[in-house]
Amino acid sequence: MRGIVTFMNKRVIKVCIEREPELYEELMAATLNHIQYDGCYIMQYAEYWGDEGQKMGEFMLHETD
Repeated sequence: MRGIVTFMNKRVIKVCIEREPELYEELMAATLNHIQYDGCYIMQYAEYWGDEGQKMGEFMLHETD
């Protein structure tokens, strides 16, 4: 269910919170602790309900220069 979209020096990682709790926790820890994740900083986070009724997390990352 995970989706990764890359544009220029920005990436978006979409995670199904229920199906991928480990990845969600790893990304959330990077967000809250202001640390890098895969060479990027997480600049924004959003939650929404997916098409299948699953709670989704969307992390917007910016690559470091």
